[in-house]
Amino acid sequence: MRTSRTLLTIAAASALSLGLAACGGSGDEESSPTGSATTEESASPSATESPSESESASEDATADSGDATAQFLDAYAQGLENLTTATIAVTSSIGGMETVSDGVVDYTTTPPSSQMALNLGGQSVEMVMVDGAIYMNMGEMTGGMWTQMDEATAEASGANADPLAQMRMFQDAITGAELVGQEDVNGAQADHWKLTVDSAAIAGDAAGAAALPDIIAYDVWLDGEGRFVKSLVAMEVAGQSTSTETIMSGFGEPVTITAPPADQITEMPSVG
Repeated sequence: MRTSRTLLTIAAASALSLGLAACGGSGDEESSPTGSATTEESASPSATESPSESESASEDATADSGDATAQFLDAYAQGLENLTTATIAVTSSIGGMETVSDGVVDYTTTPPSSQMALNLGGQSVEMVMVDGAIYMNMGEMTGGMWTQMDEATAEASGANADPLAQMRMFQDAITGAELVGQEDVNGAQADHWKLTVDSAAIAGDAAGAAALPDIIAYDVWLDGEGRFVKSLVAMEVAGQSTSTETIMSGFGEPVTITAPPADQITEMPSVG
């Protein structure tokens, strides 16, 4: 069923968004990366500069960029340590098809748990990730019952990836950072950063990784404790425009995430 396959794909993408390391970008492959690369370009020697002056300017620019990247990584690492629970809202667009999802995530469990509601063109889907298992309720398509995503589908789609581990992987893939300034996000001040990220470091051998640009640009906003409160990434993959905006709030608030009762779980419909 084509619709089932589409919903599974979208659900997997939403699951990946919980880790804020889903592969995307804030521009196409030909966009100039932000952060250190942009800084180095602006520091190229002018006609009136001596070689020593231009070398000194370039070294200063590189040092400033390195300091900014280190500053971001320190704040980001602090944010990961401060993560317990959160409310999350994700708006994704793939080739003009928009998906809106929202729910809660508990990063204190192993692996982290989540409960999300997705809306794809009027089709509602509920998804629960708990104790390493993934359950989906696709409404009429599953007769109002829950299905458990089989291990092969979860593995192939990346839906079973640990979101906290993904966030740490994202941290290791950052190649540059530039602080834009402070902006209001959901009524509170947050630091707006532009990042450059090595796509190979976060995509690895995942399906479609080869279609990604080598460097991906992200816009992220961190609160005073270094936690993501907003991220924005947009790019073109295989000729299709894609974008994902993620908003996080409600940090530390109580959440309850449980698996569906056994008598409400049925077999996953065929996606062939």
